[in-house]
Amino acid sequence: MPKIKISATRIKSWFQYRCERKFIYSAIIPRNTEDSKQKVQHEYSFIEKKPKDQDRSWADAGNVFEDNLIVKQLNPTPQNACFERNTDPEEEGVFASVSLKRTEAFFTDPSQPSVKYLFQGSLSVVDDFWVHVLNLPLETLYNDFSFSVVHPDIIKREVTQEQGRPVITITVIDVKATGKAMLFHRAQVAFYTLLVEGLIRYWTRRGIIDKRKVLVRVSNVGSIWHMDDNANAVEDGTYLEDDFRLQAYQYMVKEFMTNELLEFPQKMVSEHRDTTNFHVYFKCEQCDYLPHCIKSIDLGLEKNMDISAISKMSG
Repeated sequence: MPKIKISATRIKSWFQYRCERKFIYSAIIPRNTEDSKQKVQHEYSFIEKKPKDQDRSWADAGNVFEDNLIVKQLNPTPQNACFERNTDPEEEGVFASVSLKRTEAFFTDPSQPSVKYLFQGSLSVVDDFWVHVLNLPLETLYNDFSFSVVHPDIIKREVTQEQGRPVITITVIDVKATGKAMLFHRAQVAFYTLLVEGLIRYWTRRGIIDKRKVLVRVSNVGSIWHMDDNANAVEDGTYLEDDFRLQAYQYMVKEFMTNELLEFPQKMVSEHRDTTNFHVYFKCEQCDYLPHCIKSIDLGLEKNMDISAISKMSG
């Protein structure tokens, strides 16, 4: 049985495809081994994948749109934003991820209220997220799961005063090179905000946030910034803001993480036995694991056909 490595992209993928197999295959880590791509590829080499798509124009457009939105529309300077320039020629994009320490300071230090934006900040999973936000026992986190540090596109803060005390209100924004915000985009933002709630609890418990001196809270609204109708939106970075109330999406993410997700590490994934549920339908055309699933429903393998081959017949 595998360990599962969770990332924001995989959370989004769940709400986009609702496919248990896709989630587990993409997140799988062999138990009792180092978390290395080589060992994952070796132990699960029987899982056939599509050849890597050489046409990455769709992904490149997304990166270019995000960079141009930030650079051309927000005009970042050290006086209005916290960011790191990308200096690695091997890495794509204008911006590199901001360290955990600088991210923490952006969330907790109100002394520079003019610094409104954080680009590619670093959010980690802390015990408080698992125990107090999800209300799950801590042993399940360390026994069954691993988490990637995640980097939201943009985090915006507003520093105000209430009863003589600074208040930092955090809004999470995701940039999408699409003409419309979808449910799964909002689920990804909701996941980020739940991580932030866990971090605020953690920083408070550690004394990094002193509630007598500063209050830090998450806005009840998230936002997707997506392309507008401008034909040159990718190059110009012109966008529309799609704001939405977070509560329903946070509930949806928490429901998944406290129910279906907990069952994933109990699934058997081996060359001879695979208990992951799956289905094959039109969305699978985009999936790396389509060749593997097609084998399970090939008409030449009638004796071994899986009931999961029938869409909506099983989980």
